[in-house]
Amino acid sequence: MTVTEYFTRLQGKRVLVLGLGVSNRPLVRLLLRFGIDVTGCDRTPREKLDPEVLELERLGAKLHLGDDYLTGITGDVAFRTPGLHPEKPALQALRAAGTQFTSEMEAFFEVCPCRIIGVTGSDGKTTTSTLISEILKHAGHRVWTGGNIGTPLLDQAEHMTPDDLVVLELSSFQLMDLRHSCHIAVVTNLAPNHLDVHRDMAEYIDAKKHIFTRQTAQDVLILNADNTITAGFAPEAAGEVRMFSRQTVPAHGASFRDGVIRRDGVPVVRQEEIKIPGLHNVENYMAAILAVEGLASDEDIRYVARNFGGVEHRIEFVREKDGVKFYNDSIASSDRPRPRAAPSRACAASPRRSFLSRAAMTSTFRMTCSARRSQRTSGSSSAPARPARRSQPRPAPFRMRRRSSKFRISMRPFTPLRSRQSPVISCCCPRQAPPLTASRTLWSEARNSRKR
Repeated sequence: MTVTEYFTRLQGKRVLVLGLGVSNRPLVRLLLRFGIDVTGCDRTPREKLDPEVLELERLGAKLHLGDDYLTGITGDVAFRTPGLHPEKPALQALRAAGTQFTSEMEAFFEVCPCRIIGVTGSDGKTTTSTLISEILKHAGHRVWTGGNIGTPLLDQAEHMTPDDLVVLELSSFQLMDLRHSCHIAVVTNLAPNHLDVHRDMAEYIDAKKHIFTRQTAQDVLILNADNTITAGFAPEAAGEVRMFSRQTVPAHGASFRDGVIRRDGVPVVRQEEIKIPGLHNVENYMAAILAVEGLASDEDIRYVARNFGGVEHRIEFVREKDGVKFYNDSIASSDRPRPRAAPSRACAASPRRSFLSRAAMTSTFRMTCSARRSQRTSGSSSAPARPARRSQPRPAPFRMRRRSSKFRISMRPFTPLRSRQSPVISCCCPRQAPPLTASRTLWSEARNSRKR
C-alpha cells in the first residue's frame, strides 16, 4: 500500500491523534495534507505548547488540550502515541464506542515499500540500531534510520524504494499493539524495565515479542543466547534464528573468544579494533554483525568498528589528556550496571539521565575518594556508608577536578548536549582499577539535592 492509498482511505473520517509529541506531528501534517478532519489531543496546556504544535492548529487541526484531553472526544480512527497505554480506561471507552485504534508506527509498516530491520531490547537498542545503519551505509545501501531513536519515518515513506533498507529502533510502547513484524528482528537483551507503565513483567515481555511474532519463514530473528528470556524466544520463531553469545559458541551465530568476534567460527573483528569501549558493546557488535549478514562484507564491519565513535551522549569519546580517556555517557537509558570494559580500555561511569549540582558532585567526590582509599588499604569493594550532607555547599567554580594516584574525575561544560548546556561527568582510570562503588542511592541523593 502506498502513502497516498493509505491516507485516501481515511478521507471522510474523523481522526483523533492522541499525543502531539515528536512522532505524531508529521502524522498530523500528512492527515491535513490529504484534507482529513483531525483532532490533536494532548495533556500539555495551551500556554506551554511548542510553536510547532500551534502551527498545526493554524494549518487546520483542532486541538483538545489539558488534563481532560481524553474526555469528551469521539472519532472513527485514533492514532495512539507510544507512551499511552492501550488499556487506559479512556481508550477502552473510545474502543467500545466503535473507534478503531492504530499508531504512527503501525501506519509506517503498512506503507513502507522496503525491508525493515528492527531492534528492541532493554539495553543497547540505540547503539545496535546505529551500528547496523552505519555498516549498511558503508556497504553502499540507501538506509533510513528512525523509530524510537528519535526520527519518525512515516512522512518519508513516499521517498523510499523497494531496494532501500529501513533500520528501526522499537520500544515496548511502540510494539504493544503492533500488528506487523520486522523482516530482520533483533532482541538485544531483556530485564525488568518500564514496569511503572506495564502492568507486569509478562506484559513487557509480550510487547517485545511483537517484533517477531508475525514473521514468516523467510524472515530472521536474532537473539541473545546469554539472556534467559531472549533465548527462550527461539522455539516461537517462524523463520531463521541466529544467536549471539559471549559465554558459549552458538551453532549458527556469533561468539566471542580470545578477544575476537566470530560468525559461524570465522573471525570478523577483534575487540581491540572496536573504537567504543565495553563488553556490552561487543554484544552490540555481535548483534549487528548477524543483522547485516548477506548485506555487508566483513571489511565494512571492520571499517565501522575502527571509525565509529559511539552514539551521541552514550559512552561517546570526548578527548584524551595525559593518558586519560574521557567519555560522555550523560543520557544512557538504563540505571542497570553495564558490563565492565576490557582491561585495555579506560573505564567510564556516569549517572544515568541525571544532572548533578556542584554540591551533589562534591559529595560524590568525597565518597568516591574515601572508597578508593579504603579499597587500597583493606581490599574491600563494598560501598561506603552514605556521607552526611554538608550544611553549606563548598564554593567551587563550574570546572572542578580531583585527583588521586589511580583516577581522575572531572566535571566541565560540554556543548551541545541536546538543546541545553549540561555537565559531562566521567571517571576514567589510567590503570585498570576496581569499579566505582557509588550506588544508585547516591545518584538519587544527588538528584534530590538539586531539587532542594
